[in-house]
Amino acid sequence: MKETIADEYWRGYLSRNDSIIVQLFTGQFKSKTKCPQCHKESVTFDPFTSISVPLPKHVCVDTIVTYRNDNKSPIKYRIIMSSDGSIAELKRRLSNKCALPVDKVMLAYKIYNNNSIEFLKDEDRVTASTYSWSSFDTTYITETLTSAECNNEKIIHLTFFQRIFKLHDYISSCAYCQASPKPNSLPVFCKHCYQVSYCDEECQKFHIMEHKYNCEFRSTDNYETIGLPFIISLPESKLTCENVFQQISIYAKRTVHINIERSKRNRRSFDDFNRDYSDFDDYGRAIDGDDEDSFSDIEDVDPAIIKSTLSSSDSWSIVRIGDYFVKVNKNKRRSSQQNDGKEKILKSTPTNNNNNDNDDDEEESMIINGETASSDSIMEDYDMLDDIFGNQPLFRIMPQTTNNDNTNMKPIIECGIDGDSILRCHTKFSIDWFTDNAFESPLRVTPSRHRSGFNDLIEDDSVFKSSTGDQDVTLQQCLQLFIEPEVLGPDDKWYCPNCKEHIQAEKKMSIWRLPPILIIHLKRFKYNQYSSFGYMSSSREKIDTTVKFPIHDLNMAPYCSSIIEEDQHNDNLSQPRYDLFGIINHRGSAWFGHYTSYARLLAFNDSAKTEIGWRHFDDQYVSTLGNVKDLVRSDAYVLFYRHRHLSINFPLQEQLQRTRSESTTT
Repeated sequence: MKETIADEYWRGYLSRNDSIIVQLFTGQFKSKTKCPQCHKESVTFDPFTSISVPLPKHVCVDTIVTYRNDNKSPIKYRIIMSSDGSIAELKRRLSNKCALPVDKVMLAYKIYNNNSIEFLKDEDRVTASTYSWSSFDTTYITETLTSAECNNEKIIHLTFFQRIFKLHDYISSCAYCQASPKPNSLPVFCKHCYQVSYCDEECQKFHIMEHKYNCEFRSTDNYETIGLPFIISLPESKLTCENVFQQISIYAKRTVHINIERSKRNRRSFDDFNRDYSDFDDYGRAIDGDDEDSFSDIEDVDPAIIKSTLSSSDSWSIVRIGDYFVKVNKNKRRSSQQNDGKEKILKSTPTNNNNNDNDDDEEESMIINGETASSDSIMEDYDMLDDIFGNQPLFRIMPQTTNNDNTNMKPIIECGIDGDSILRCHTKFSIDWFTDNAFESPLRVTPSRHRSGFNDLIEDDSVFKSSTGDQDVTLQQCLQLFIEPEVLGPDDKWYCPNCKEHIQAEKKMSIWRLPPILIIHLKRFKYNQYSSFGYMSSSREKIDTTVKFPIHDLNMAPYCSSIIEEDQHNDNLSQPRYDLFGIINHRGSAWFGHYTSYARLLAFNDSAKTEIGWRHFDDQYVSTLGNVKDLVRSDAYVLFYRHRHLSINFPLQEQLQRTRSESTTT
């Protein structure tokens, strides 16, 4: 059936284009296009006079794959692929390594400044990006839910990044009149940025016009980003705070360390500033004061006021409330675990009264460790879900906008209907931890110490073994890359007659009919979509990779779909084998250069034999080529091959052959 259709295409083309050029140089391609949705296939046969093959320039793509399952650690892979390869191809290669099926949705993205994510489309190239990342940067792949897993329900993707607060020297002179703080009254702060103070509301009123230009910038300087952003996916019907927090508890701890430290020291309250500054050391700790935690300025405050403060930009107050929450949560745990601790102490205490002094010392040490009184602090693992649903939360969820104007944004402090509605209105959020990681802070959230930014990251063997190096590129590799399937770009969509729409279909090229003289063009010039414009810009470049091509016996059977697979491996005269007889070279750059050529005169209808050896043609200069190995160069651009078994019979050639035969006989 295919042979009949191909012959009809060929006869129709010859009826309109029969010439010596067609008979010598024209072959026939087979093009198969497949719809990824309905799997409709379309096959066409088109003529060609040359084959333009891409050069397989390889790059190493470092990729970190994260899973939805908490029991699966992130894995880093290094994938070697063509620099022109697409994200879809990268996903297909990763699918074989990380055990994620191809039909599983894998979101690909780049991370910018540790707080922004740029999603990559399947048609995007692995080395191209709007942010101009280098080839050494990491591509992140995360497993997400699919609609098929959720009864064809819409899947919502939310992006999160984590922050801590940055504290500033709030107790300073009045921003308007420069007066020093009054000893018996609290200063008035700007309710937006909380970084300037005033003597009273009167000074704030006079300074409002001058301050408003710097207020927005200062409010964004209240945070420090830690860890790496992550993405969670949920069906639209389950987009609730409870489900989101459960997902956050899996992803957040992958790039940060979260620890609770119960310390005897605590940061100063505003009331402490009314005391003499000589009562404090450089860290803000009371020198001769009470060692017990003192939060009298918070304990009697109405919960609504505390919640309102946690929704503001007052970094200092938020961090101090966070310290207070740590104490409240620890006291709850301490009371529930006190009996268990005493039992452990009694079990550890020896009952023999005849113990020596060393045993007494050991007993004392056990008791002290049991009551955690011998050390200044104890570090404990932090359970985010226990914090949210059982105690006071130590972080808030703040919506983020594209223009960073979060002035009127309402954060999520606790689970509830209000929080659910906020989640449905935004797609990007920050997790603001109530800490500044200061010396006296009982809550510490620190980034991962691993160089990749992930805790418990597993590095695949490919990370240590893979390297592009100076790999040899052969003409056979270029031809194989030419016939591999590719996904059409967004500007080359194919109209599917079944789906009734333009689709980015999969297209596969192959050779159906070979000509007597085969011209192979090496695509050495590359055009970059995201480069700068203008003369001599980087919008195009030349690839100077050396391609090793055979001078004799080029077998084209593996690239011909008209030859059945069994016959491709048979070494007989029917195989389409070619011999090289001409080369066009280009020396120079993508903007200018010089063309030269190599050629030899073949024996009539026998390309394996040579009548006149290789010559080098450079403008008006012609020279003999000393070594055939010099033909393989990095500037070889166009290759000319002659079929070994296809005879060329033209009246002109027959007349020339008869003339030569007669001249030799006489």
